[in-house]
Amino acid sequence: VVREPATGRILAMASLPDFQPDTVADCLEAEDAPLLNRALCNYNCGSVFKIASLAAALEQGLSPDTSYNCTGQVVIGNNTFHCHNRLGHGTLNMTEGFSASCNPYFIQLMQAAGGRALYRMSTLLGFDRSLVLANGIQTARAVLPAEEELLSPAAVANLSFGQGSLLASPVHIAQMVAAVVNDGQVIRPTVLLGYADKEGNLTEEEPAAPQTAFSAQTAATIRGMMAKVVEEGTGQSALPAYGGAGGKTGTAETGWVQSDKAVVQSWFAGYYPEEEPRYVMAVIAEDTNNTGSKAAPVFKQICDKIYELEQSRANAS
Repeated sequence: VVREPATGRILAMASLPDFQPDTVADCLEAEDAPLLNRALCNYNCGSVFKIASLAAALEQGLSPDTSYNCTGQVVIGNNTFHCHNRLGHGTLNMTEGFSASCNPYFIQLMQAAGGRALYRMSTLLGFDRSLVLANGIQTARAVLPAEEELLSPAAVANLSFGQGSLLASPVHIAQMVAAVVNDGQVIRPTVLLGYADKEGNLTEEEPAAPQTAFSAQTAATIRGMMAKVVEEGTGQSALPAYGGAGGKTGTAETGWVQSDKAVVQSWFAGYYPEEEPRYVMAVIAEDTNNTGSKAAPVFKQICDKIYELEQSRANAS
């Protein structure tokens, strides 16, 4: 999904495997379901959702200097949660915890912020509803734990890094990133540019009214952290050739096993370019059996192609 942050306009949605319109009947029973528009479907989110956790923590007044010593696991009640670095990251502040995508850091962070704050931020960002893109076109309804469920510290721990019962579409994830670019303002996504009369004169549709999810200061802090992810963190393979970017990786556990390997959803979501971003993107590699490394290079390829397109248009004019 590629969208403009300031207008909500979705510039591109690509879903693979695709199909040819003249042979669509051959796809009806295909095992890989090419007729399914994956951009509108729900998936396990994983660590891309840590953007929402950051916003909740910062809005609760928790400092970016908040430190935690990651030993490789953390115990919440009767549940043990492991870090992807089983040896632990050591002492991290908020920027370092986000850049390293340290689950124990975010578990502890959300225990301090509280389940109510995380639930409220999630609803402000649209993770409790479907997103209507135009008449007859909408995403699946995102699945968010009930506020009462988040009275459980273990449920808060799961949601803090995008696991548990949370499900959302790539369009939802792109909306969350767009709020970071828009200084905390949520603008509903749309595929509608406007209306044309019979002579072809276009009257553009006004963007939806923005709704405030968090402060401009919080947004600026998160943008800085997302840039660090691409520059020196888990998202370095997403770094474009020109212009820089900010983003977040995600590897979401599904609970499925195929050929004795755990199936995960590989995510990268971010903005481009780093300064004065004009594009927001969410990329998911469905049902992979490795880390989140598959989606990040696709983000880089999209950014690089956008740069080439903009350059060719500038040269043509």
